[in-house]
Amino acid sequence: MTFSNSHSHTLASPLVLSRRHSLLLLGMGASVLALRPSALLGQTQHSVTAHNRAPDGTQMAFAPAILRIRPGESVRFGHADRGHSFQSYDDTLPDGARSFGGGVGETIDVTFRAEGTYGYFCRPHQAMGMIGFVLVGDFTRNLAAVRAASAARPGPMIARRVAEYMGEIDRIGRAEGLI
Repeated sequence: MTFSNSHSHTLASPLVLSRRHSLLLLGMGASVLALRPSALLGQTQHSVTAHNRAPDGTQMAFAPAILRIRPGESVRFGHADRGHSFQSYDDTLPDGARSFGGGVGETIDVTFRAEGTYGYFCRPHQAMGMIGFVLVGDFTRNLAAVRAASAARPGPMIARRVAEYMGEIDRIGRAEGLI
């Protein structure tokens, strides 16, 4: 059996761009990279959202309350509801880590480079137990200090959340062979 193709194809002439159009395309590409450089570098952008009522029904909570990431990845801290902020617990930051925070209603982006456990809270609602944790790489490096400081934070609602979240962090550590 013989097959033949009777279609002939002609190539269109190459696209020629004026200097103006070339500069416009170059500028558009640079704008995209400026807005989302992590996409080009293969980095992951995670998000944590502040809620009056989180998707799981928890009042005054971050979602997720515990986030597991790799060193060098970024987190966008944003808002589902008004009146919240994000502030790191600076007394337990991993070695070499920088504090982070934003005002009420402010969205912030944070890149986590140092391995360890980062605790954070909502300034207006800390007493209501609005706390969270970002676990970066080998998060056990400062976990004992975070556990001790978190357990000493005042208020029964914080104590309940700390106990719940530390239990979950321990489960993650055991599952990954870090604890």
